[in-house]
Amino acid sequence: MVIYAEAAGGDVRAVAITQSARIFLVVMTLPFLFRVIVGFEPSDRLVSVAPLWGDFALADVAILAISAAASMMLAKLVRVPAWQFTGTMFGSAAVYAAGLTEAIPPGLLIAAAQVIVGISVGARFSGLTVRELCRWLAIGLVSATATLAFAAGLAAALAPFVDIPFASILLADAPGGSNGNEPRGACP
Repeated sequence: MVIYAEAAGGDVRAVAITQSARIFLVVMTLPFLFRVIVGFEPSDRLVSVAPLWGDFALADVAILAISAAASMMLAKLVRVPAWQFTGTMFGSAAVYAAGLTEAIPPGLLIAAAQVIVGISVGARFSGLTVRELCRWLAIGLVSATATLAFAAGLAAALAPFVDIPFASILLADAPGGSNGNEPRGACP
């Protein structure tokens, strides 16, 4: 979101703060509500996201690097907003959808990328006043609350018509919710 805000000339600090507030509210609220209200007991099974080192073959690296470079240039050529990010995202999606690779980037690489992105976003907070911070946090919390309420309403409306439990629909539609790749039955 920060990349898109910057490409559109938006206030990057405002976007970063409101997105952080949104993520914080969802991550801190939904598990608590599912535990207290629904009675959901989390499993002690750990979900494997990506291996720490992985077995990222050189061919996979080459395929993804060529795809990233080509799709980024194409996105810039056709003037896609935030072309550096959007182009590589669509290029990567195309490579995986075409079955050219099934490689999972090593967890260490993913963690390093997240740290770098976090540092680059955090560095933009220089000169931020407490008043500005509070204002954007409030907007983020209101926005997240409204989005969660909408997701709950949608889940309540859909659950009687589909063979998916209310909780699973809510988790999938919540801001920052599930990507849908969980095994059946993993959601409450």
